[in-house]
Amino acid sequence: MPLTFNEYIFIPFFLIVISVYWGLNRNTKYQNLWILCASYIFYGFGNYLLLFIIIGITISNYFSGLLIFKYIEQKKGKIILYVIVIFDLCFLGVFKYFNFFTDTLIKFISIFGFQFTFTSINLIFPIGISFFIFQVISYNVDIFHEKMQATKNFITFGVFVAFFPKLIAGPIERAKNFIPQITNRKIIDQNIISSGFQLTLLGLFKKVVVSDIIARYIADFYTDVGSYSSSDAFVITLLFTLQIYADFSGYSNMARGISKFFGINLVVNFNYPYLSRNVREFWRKWHISLSSWLTDYLYIPLGGSREKKKRKIYFNGFVTMTLGGLWHGAGLNFILWGVIHGFYLMITRIRQSYSAKKNEGSISNNMHSKGKNFISWLITFNLVNIAWIFFRAPSAGVALSIIVKIITFQGGIMYSKNYLILLAIFSTILFGFDLLQRKQNRHEIFTDLHWVIQGLIYSILIIMIIIFKFEVYSPFIYAGF
Repeated sequence: MPLTFNEYIFIPFFLIVISVYWGLNRNTKYQNLWILCASYIFYGFGNYLLLFIIIGITISNYFSGLLIFKYIEQKKGKIILYVIVIFDLCFLGVFKYFNFFTDTLIKFISIFGFQFTFTSINLIFPIGISFFIFQVISYNVDIFHEKMQATKNFITFGVFVAFFPKLIAGPIERAKNFIPQITNRKIIDQNIISSGFQLTLLGLFKKVVVSDIIARYIADFYTDVGSYSSSDAFVITLLFTLQIYADFSGYSNMARGISKFFGINLVVNFNYPYLSRNVREFWRKWHISLSSWLTDYLYIPLGGSREKKKRKIYFNGFVTMTLGGLWHGAGLNFILWGVIHGFYLMITRIRQSYSAKKNEGSISNNMHSKGKNFISWLITFNLVNIAWIFFRAPSAGVALSIIVKIITFQGGIMYSKNYLILLAIFSTILFGFDLLQRKQNRHEIFTDLHWVIQGLIYSILIIMIIIFKFEVYSPFIYAGF
């Protein structure tokens, strides 16, 4: 297991790395070599065998990029692109999906009376493989489409693949945006340091104080659904909706904050998604680097919205989200989660198309619009919450049993005070953060406060992190993808 931001050992690691990094007197060549070595130490900390995997991916895609760029005007360039993309996807498939697909195939064949015995292959799982595989695929595709040139410096390319703040759970960076930052001389000042510290602290607070505490209280529910009332089941699903947001947006905050200390800006991965008024808006604000990747490298190549037939547009979106669900994990529950969101997006497109025709030339009342916006938000939030049930449940069967329990009132309506208190506290915190961020149009919400107030807030956050860090620890949810 690689190092993670929420472990105490990460603090001395980071302090050593950043001290040497800036001690190299802004010599970009040596800074990049140092950060690459540090990233490999970070990734191989728990198992050095992981290094063979990421280095192998780096070497193969480095040379494929050079060859695609060299033969870009020839058919050979397209062939090389196909070969490396297939290689990367097969690599991802073997480590992440081989056992799942083999087991599913055997179960399907058994329906027709054929019996096979299969022993699962216990392969080491490369943490973060889905993220860095998607990065190298976009790198090669962008070279082929002449959006960028191939990177000749192997160290530079290695940093693009393995830069440790984004290595475990993204964001999924594009080479054309990331590589210029590590090849140019870095700039850092007091404002950048302040921004980096604030983002890191907020992210750690979300993870340790919000996500990990919720995780501890709701874990038993998913292994013993029958023992809970329908009302508690509904509240617990809402708590997981908050947990996964605090967990993943917390990681993204920390990744961006830590990167700023190196003079590097990562893309924004979350932009208050739970304030969205429809599912299309939600996916423009949730895991932005993935949704934009799926749009550019899957949805658009399938035809995107350019298709004349609306049915084809709906189909393209549906396929994209289904494969997006599969990207998240090797399980029927993840596929169904993607299918559900694909269905949501299709219905949203149909509704928006109908509303656009209906509202042509009409003037809306402001109060009516506010009420309509609230209802749209409430519906969207609950639709997303329903889909998260499939994401969190250990299987599709358990997810369906949870939904049945909620809608049929199995177990009665009997609320546990603890779950309601947790929901009230953590929803206030997370929605409070989001509303402040939207109002200020930035993620560093404490920037304009007096330095004394800032210091007091930071002290409270740090104390709470230290207290709850001893209470419970859980890995980042998206580190498993």
